[in-house]
Formats: sequence, structure tokens, C-alpha cells
Amino acid sequence: MIDRTSLSCVRLRDNAVSSLFEFPSHLQKVVKLRKLPTRAVFEPAHSKIVQQATTGVESAVTELEVLGCSSESPTKAAYKRKVAELGDIIEKKNKKIKVLQQNVRRYEKKVKNLSELLTHLKKKDFLDGDALHVLSTLTSVNKEFISRQLATVTKLPLPQNYSAELRSFALTLNFYSPRAYEYVRSTFGLALPHHKTLSRWYQHIDAAPGFTKEAIDALALKIRNSPNPLFFH
Repeated sequence: MIDRTSLSCVRLRDNAVSSLFEFPSHLQKVVKLRKLPTRAVFEPAHSKIVQQATTGVESAVTELEVLGCSSESPTKAAYKRKVAELGDIIEKKNKKIKVLQQNVRRYEKKVKNLSELLTHLKKKDFLDGDALHVLSTLTSVNKEFISRQLATVTKLPLPQNYSAELRSFALTLNFYSPRAYEYVRSTFGLALPHHKTLSRWYQHIDAAPGFTKEAIDALALKIRNSPNPLFFH
């Protein structure tokens, strides 16, 4: 079918018949199909901002969960410490009040009035019958004595001045029995004045011959507190 007689070229013969020739697969040229361009999807700008903000918030929340109480400000932490300290102080004060109330009840159980105090001193053999009778006439001193006793127990400030009735009671009790006076003063809340105070009171007593002002005041007090009328001749 091919004429190769010519040296210059190769050509088909005149009576050549055309036919289809199948190339082997390894000689066939592979035709590559072009891919269509991918359509770009444009997201709005605000969606990216929202996504970034959401991510930032989530990371912040996670960090707070890890740190726990680190979100508290120094001022808030200081307030919490102060509240805890005040709670401790209140608890201590409540315990102290409870102890003082127990002491008050204990003292009230010991002596409720002046007559019980004198009876108690009689049982202790600190006073004889005459002294007990004289002191029992000073009934007006009862309220002041008990109030000073309770003030001492409860740590309240004591009045600086003593009434005339309490001064008379203290001087009389100390005159009859210094031991009884010291016992009452040390046992019942220091409601009576110190011995130095008694000495200072003695310095102001008129010791001139005759009826002194103190003697007249003592007689007037005895008459006022006596249940029966008294007459002096």
C-alpha cells in the first residue's frame, strides 16, 4: 500500500484502500478534561466578626472556669475577709456575753437582797446578833448594793459616788467586823468601797465632844427605817 521507491518521500500507491487502524492503549493520547472553575462563596464581613467575637467569649469563659475565683476584684476579696473577721469577733462577743450572764445568774442566786446577805454573814459567824440588828435597819441600801454588784460582774462602769445609805452600811459593817467587810467585798463583786476609801471617810468625821452631825444623821436614819415609832428623851 505504501510506495517507497522514491528516495525523497514515502507515499501511498494509486490502488491503496484506506482502513482504520487501532492504536494500542499505551500509544493512545490521553485527553484530559478541564475542570470547571469553583464558584467562590462570599460570606458577609459581619459573620466573620461575630464568629471571632464568639470564639473570644468562649475562650474567656473557659479561662474563668479554670481560674475559678480569680474573677473577684481585690476590693471584693477584702470585703469577704473583713466579713469573716467580723463574724469571728461577733462569735467571741457572744461567748463572752454568755459567760457574763452565767456569772450574773450565779451572783443573783447567792444574794437576792440585803437580808439574805446578812443571814449569810451570820451563818459564816462574821456577825453577832447586835451587829446583825443594826445592819438590818439599813434596808434602803439594798437596791444600790445589788446594782453595783451586777455592774461589777457585767464589766460596766461603776458610779463614782456612794450614797449616804451605802456609806453608812459600809462604815458600820467594817466597824463591827473588818473580816466580814472584806469577805463581802471580795465575794460579791466588789460592791463596797476599798479600805482606803473608808479611811478617807473617817478623816472627815467630826470627833468633837457632844452630838456630832454624823451621830444625828445615824439616829435619823435609824428612825426612818424602823418599823415602829421611836422616841428619844
